[in-house]
Amino acid sequence: MAVRGDSARLAEHFIQEGLDLARVRELAARQFGWEEATLDRAERAYRDFLWVCWNFGRNGDRMAWVSALADKMWHCHMLLPAAYLAATEEIFGRGYILDHTPVMPNRQRVDDDDIAVAIAHYVELGLEPPSDLRDECIWAIVRF
Repeated sequence: MAVRGDSARLAEHFIQEGLDLARVRELAARQFGWEEATLDRAERAYRDFLWVCWNFGRNGDRMAWVSALADKMWHCHMLLPAAYLAATEEIFGRGYILDHTPVMPNRQRVDDDDIAVAIAHYVELGLEPPSDLRDECIWAIVRF
């Protein structure tokens, strides 16, 4: 269930408007050769992904859904470790980070149930579910 209240409004505002992804965009443009339109779509997908994570990843469970565009932006963000740590602590709380596991254990893949859960979470938040969900990447909000 989506989180409501003042903390949700603050988190959403930071994710959607306060989080500076200019350097992440520069990295993505260089690394993937993306033009502005693709950068805009990737940034939107990444921001939406962070908002979904904030709402539905609070229990520490590993979840297996991220769009391919968001995943590439996420990788670029992680290449700026100080900025990434500062952003994830601002979003998820001091001492927490959005952990990334690029391949699921034992060559598992995201299944139809995982995709249905992902779509339901995006829809509950009024977001367009990504059409390019990855089938092997997992994430969790973890304390470090």
